[in-house]
Parts: sequence; C-alpha cells; structure tokens
Amino acid sequence: MLDIEINFVNLENLCDDWGFKENEIIDAHNMLRSTQANLAVLEGKIIGSLCYYAQRIVREKHSKLDHTRRDLVYSGLHP
Repeated sequence: MLDIEINFVNLENLCDDWGFKENEIIDAHNMLRSTQANLAVLEGKIIGSLCYYAQRIVREKHSKLDHTRRDLVYSGLHP
C-alpha cells in the first residue's frame, strides 16, 4: 500500500510540474507574440520615416532642377 501512496504523490508532483511547464510555455508564447507585434510597429515606423525622407529628397531634387531650368531659360541657353 505504501508503494501506491508514493506513486500517487509522485504522480501529483509530475502533474504539478507539467502544469508549471505549460504555464511557462504559454507565457513565453505570449511574450513572443508581444515582441512580434512591437517589431511590426517599429518596422512600420521605419518604413514611414524612410518614405518621408525619400519623398523629401525627391522634392528637393525636383526643386533644384526647376531652378536650373528657370535659370537656363532666363540666360537664353535653353531652347
């Protein structure tokens, strides 16, 4: 009878350990999802910033081209 009681206690301990490990896995999975979401937000911010600066550079280049064309027209060098 004592062997059965010891095995039952061991089984309870194993079940408790199993439950703790399940909780650790669930917590790790939740942390992973949270990290993935944060990375997605950061990626969006980076892409937004890059697009903004790229558009700004393009506008500056167009502005310089327009000024150069205007100068050429006023100087009589442009047809």
